[in-house]
Amino acid sequence: MGSLPTELHRIVVRRTPSGIPVVDDFAREARPLPMLSDGEVLVRNAYLSVDPSTRIRLRGEESDYMTPLLPGDPIDGFAVGYVAASRDPAIVEGTAVRHYGGWSDWAVVRGGTGWRDAQSVPVSDSRHLYDYLGALGPSGLTAWGGLLKVGLAQSRDCLYVSAATGAVGQIVVELGRRHCGRVVASAGSDEKVAQLISMGVDGAFNHRTEGVERGLARVAPTGLDLYFDNVGGDHLSSALRSMNAGGRVVLCGLVSRYSESTLSAPDLDLSPAIFKGLRMEGFLARNLAPYEAEFRDEVGGLMDTGALQPQYTMVEGLDSAPAALARMLLGDTRGKTLVAL
Repeated sequence: MGSLPTELHRIVVRRTPSGIPVVDDFAREARPLPMLSDGEVLVRNAYLSVDPSTRIRLRGEESDYMTPLLPGDPIDGFAVGYVAASRDPAIVEGTAVRHYGGWSDWAVVRGGTGWRDAQSVPVSDSRHLYDYLGALGPSGLTAWGGLLKVGLAQSRDCLYVSAATGAVGQIVVELGRRHCGRVVASAGSDEKVAQLISMGVDGAFNHRTEGVERGLARVAPTGLDLYFDNVGGDHLSSALRSMNAGGRVVLCGLVSRYSESTLSAPDLDLSPAIFKGLRMEGFLARNLAPYEAEFRDEVGGLMDTGALQPQYTMVEGLDSAPAALARMLLGDTRGKTLVAL
């Protein structure tokens, strides 16, 4: 592995953002590399995950979701890399691992079986290291578990997926085509709609130009049985009005509201959920951890055969992470957004 560094570089919060974060809301910080304790490993990071949930935490408010990120705090989150030194007998040097060390070039993390512990990941021709942040990582688990374990997808369902070219949405679309009768989807540009059509959806629309209500009326005239909600707001309101009796709504994300200064109560008419007997259920990816082996069997198998080819938006260099977060929140990325180091 060569000589080890004496310091690491990481991205920290410089100030609490207002609206879409800008580069000046963050700073690069150098700090001495900590000494390894028993059970810890030193990882040279190769790829960092850029996640919408980071924007929620940047409000600096306490919540039931995750701890807030305040000025001076490092940006944490999932990353993948290779172990350069180890004091965990279960993880040898050179092992590829996923961990929760955050936006840094090097990380000292503990090994183990917890959701955020350093865990080895098998890399192959069809399963790249960065896939364990995307299709085979938290994003893929969110899509697979949300659709099958929370949404209980059935072969007769008409499924609607919002933000359908995003990190989670693209996987939901691919899995929905295998588990549901029809799949319709929306995205924020004509180019993304064309991508969805090429993926084999039964109907797609640009919500910015056509509107959600009109789009759903056109692509799903007989109504929806299952809605995988990544957006909230008008997408959720319109979908509720389009649902068939006894339908299910999977509450996965609120990307339409992530950059608001506070999460005040939305103006949402829930009467269709009552009158139609709908079931609405939210979830977090970490709640699905017990299903991770089952998830990787199905999604990994599809990747091994080439039936699933996830998309990524890749930017280069640690300093590019803040701008990548802003691009993602603006809808200017496709698939999972990653930083390559």
